Amino acid sequence: MKKSLLLSAAIMIAASASAQVFNPAQKSLRPTNVQELVAKKVTPMQSTTVVAKAAKPKKMEAEQLYTKKVLIESDYNETCYDANYLTFEEVNVEQDGVVYNVQMNGLTAEGTTALGVYDPEAGTMSFPPQVIAENTTDLGASSEYGPVELYAVDAEGNVSENPLVFEESEEGFVISSDFKGYFCYLPEYIDPKTGEEGATWATGFNCSIAPINAKMSYWATGASFKDDPKAEGWAEGSCDVNYEDWETSLNINGFAKGYCVSLNINEDGKTCTMAAGQQLLARNYGDPYGYMCLWTAPPDEEGHLQVSYDPNSNLEGEVYKDVTLSDGTECDYYIRFFGVDADNKITNRQYFGGFTNEDADGQSYWIGSFFCDLEFIMPKAVPTGIQDNPQMRIDNIKNTKTYNLMGQQVDRKSAKGVLIRGGKKYIAK
Repeated sequence: MKKSLLLSAAIMIAASASAQVFNPAQKSLRPTNVQELVAKKVTPMQSTTVVAKAAKPKKMEAEQLYTKKVLIESDYNETCYDANYLTFEEVNVEQDGVVYNVQMNGLTAEGTTALGVYDPEAGTMSFPPQVIAENTTDLGASSEYGPVELYAVDAEGNVSENPLVFEESEEGFVISSDFKGYFCYLPEYIDPKTGEEGATWATGFNCSIAPINAKMSYWATGASFKDDPKAEGWAEGSCDVNYEDWETSLNINGFAKGYCVSLNINEDGKTCTMAAGQQLLARNYGDPYGYMCLWTAPPDEEGHLQVSYDPNSNLEGEVYKDVTLSDGTECDYYIRFFGVDADNKITNRQYFGGFTNEDADGQSYWIGSFFCDLEFIMPKAVPTGIQDNPQMRIDNIKNTKTYNLMGQQVDRKSAKGVLIRGGKKYIAK
């Protein structure tokens, strides 16, 4: 029987706006270098049931900030990415002479809250060290580990007492160059074997906060992925995602409510490939499991789904560019991973899921669901100015050079891994 790692639900449940600001005078002993923290990391998340503590404050409809967004973050080496949902709310909370006007919900788990200062003139959001959850059971942990503290990690990889700063960009917000990322600490955790105090709850590096700009739909078996969690068997599911268009590939952030995948557009421009074996999460489950990856799950002769660890068993899809859907939605892309016959019945159904490697007993971690009938709807953006001119975008793509993390210029059509284009990192798989 396989172990199940359930993904947190996409709907953010806001806690009270009175989250505690961390008092440095009362801080517990903790490592000061993030590499030490990663070595002591614990993963207590097992459940997704969360009870709301307070009614959700009304959002500012006039401000683009106060909407649902996707947090994209990497592992420490910036080689594997994942994503989760954030919401931002307008607040007015004064503590120690500082007025906090924004609250960030869902940084590391559903139910976490962080108070910050949004400066629209400077285009920054800053979050000081603070307690973002009073206890871990309300965040879905199987055991109580006490409060969760938020800290910044500076550019050298050291824990910082300075506020974590995000800077506004054309794509949303990106973490300031003064920081490598963030980490969340459990000061009251006691290691049952060594008696040592403190452990890492979560970390995130090279973070960016991107707007929702597309929709993903599918059929799923896991309750937390369905639109109606009580539906039995296979049922429809959907989620909001952010996609990045790199001409020959699309990065899908928020895939299946929390992952990052790369979708390659083939040379014909009408078909695409979603590579099997690509990493879904910025989290290593250790030997022999490794990273959770996207794998196909073809049915056997009896119709039972079997996970295929064949890296060549890719998902093959159809690409429709600049189309209008039957409901009138104008799309940059409509992409589906199934075919239909003359009667609009689905053919060529493809099954997939997320799994780690198996151990000697045939056990592995997985996301708790199989999927099929995958499609993406990517509406055209509302024009905001001359930068949206299609020809200008094409010229920019042609004139922008692509580099790897070593600073070497590479061919964007053939290079793989984490690449840099136009000053922004993306994944080509």
